[in-house]
Amino acid sequence: MQDTMAHTSAVGPADCEAGASGAMPASGGCGNATATKAATTADANWNIGVAYLFWIAFGFFTGGHWWYLLYLVKENKTRILAAVHAAIYPFNVVLFMVCRLVMVPWSVDCAGGETMSRECLFDEQPTKYQALYVIHIICLVWVFVNWISDGVQLYGHARSAVANAQAHAMTAKGTELGDAGDKQGILADGSPAAGSTPVLTFCCSRSLPAWWDLVLVSGVVTLLVVVWTQVNWSIG
Repeated sequence: MQDTMAHTSAVGPADCEAGASGAMPASGGCGNATATKAATTADANWNIGVAYLFWIAFGFFTGGHWWYLLYLVKENKTRILAAVHAAIYPFNVVLFMVCRLVMVPWSVDCAGGETMSRECLFDEQPTKYQALYVIHIICLVWVFVNWISDGVQLYGHARSAVANAQAHAMTAKGTELGDAGDKQGILADGSPAAGSTPVLTFCCSRSLPAWWDLVLVSGVVTLLVVVWTQVNWSIG
């Protein structure tokens, strides 16, 4: 009985295809593999949908989508990277609000009667007001650019986070099974046994963004702020 179970659990996708074509009898392992893949894919799609929901509802101010990805991933290096991306949002929002509160008493009325303009800011306002005004604009632009960038890349980020969580679960399962794991298609290090259907069936070629992603966003923000200081604008 044990030998039969081991053979069944070690049936791979190629064996299932052969069984479906009549080259070999279909076994219960094929059904298990298909069910596992379907369940894993459904779980991944659910988590991707939740990540987008957090991005739309809370992402702009709190980086909620990154906090959710941080909850999903288990590997320490990836968690640190996700935590940095998540913390950037509330940091910029808080700094924006602090700058707004602190700089208001330092402002002077614009000669043209407008609330604020490029000429009024750089020609009439005190230096300390100018500095805080520029900083609060940088915070606002950063959050906006980062939010848009995350939205474009979130599908890949969420897939990678799900794959990371699944890989961690596979490793934990392999460690728990020990030497007996190969009978269930999982080795002690979490990798699939030869000829078996791996538990990690929903993966992708793209990993979570590295530090260069923040550098790219910083470059775009810098360019936009420089352009903002050069064009004529007026509020009120």
